[in-house]
Amino acid sequence: MKWVFVDYENVNSLDALKLSDYEWVILFCGPKDKKVNIDLASIAVGKVPKIEIVRIDKSAKDNLDFHLALYLGRYHELVDENVEFVVFSNDTGFDGIIGHMKTLGRKCKKVKQAAQQAKKAAKKSVKKAVKAATKKTTTKKASKKAVKKATSKEVDKKVTEKTNEGGEIQIKGNAQNLMEARISALKAFKKSPEKNWPTKESSLLHWLESSLAIDAELASLLMDSMKRLKYFSVADNKIVYSMDLSKVED
Repeated sequence: MKWVFVDYENVNSLDALKLSDYEWVILFCGPKDKKVNIDLASIAVGKVPKIEIVRIDKSAKDNLDFHLALYLGRYHELVDENVEFVVFSNDTGFDGIIGHMKTLGRKCKKVKQAAQQAKKAAKKSVKKAVKAATKKTTTKKASKKAVKKATSKEVDKKVTEKTNEGGEIQIKGNAQNLMEARISALKAFKKSPEKNWPTKESSLLHWLESSLAIDAELASLLMDSMKRLKYFSVADNKIVYSMDLSKVED
């Protein structure tokens, strides 16, 4: 009487086994083993073995091997010593425990795939690993793209502003920062004597940066929005202001 313990994660196939030679087949399947293919031709009529499937949900180094070793010890204590245990795996890591089982009086041996089958199984395992790694990388890249897209969307959010003439324009930029900077700019203009207001666009850009302690990018967006909102215009390369500061709070 024989029982076989199958390291399916390692062999990926039952083709090398004549299943009707065994009374009990215990399949140890890892989280990546979604299907188990059984060749019915390997099972003689009237000699269908009992099949037990042990699913290993978590992927960790040697996790499945530890489970298989546990079942070897467990069943050694439970079943008659005349039952021979067979480990079906290409993994040499089981050699030690198989030798130990023999010292305990249990008939135990390892069966492995032929070289060609083992090579095919190894290739299949690598393919699964690459597929899983690719999926993980793709998911990670997709997440990064989503974050980048969301950030870009926020930065490029359009803000509708009223012009002095009652019309509307749309200004691109970070809405909150831009509006806060515009309010601060109006307050700065109100506090400063009109004679000290910049008369050149380049001077205005630097004035906004230093007065509001903002970076050049935000200052440029702010100056552009003020110009679009008709807070000032440029004539003969000189700034002409048309801001109404009467409603600006100090």
